[in-house]
Amino acid sequence: MSVPPRLSATAMFWWGVGLFAAGIVLNELLARRAGAYGSPELARVLQSVFGIGHIAGTAAYQLGIATLVGSFVVRALKDEWPLRQTQPKKPQKH
Repeated sequence: MSVPPRLSATAMFWWGVGLFAAGIVLNELLARRAGAYGSPELARVLQSVFGIGHIAGTAAYQLGIATLVGSFVVRALKDEWPLRQTQPKKPQKH
């Protein structure tokens, strides 16, 4: 049994763009925050404290890319979706 996707290709695309951008911004902010203090030891401590933020930023980045690619797949499948569901017509007998 196949179920059509619940998000449209357009919605998936924009969710992907948002996640991708959020991942880039979050990782950049964490990198600037950790490097702003100049001390390598302090930078290491801050990176460990901000580790969860880094994981969240990386996850958002990767999920954004996957969602962007998925939106193109959904769009391609959506175009052929009615073709897969139609039954061939039976010839009429007169």
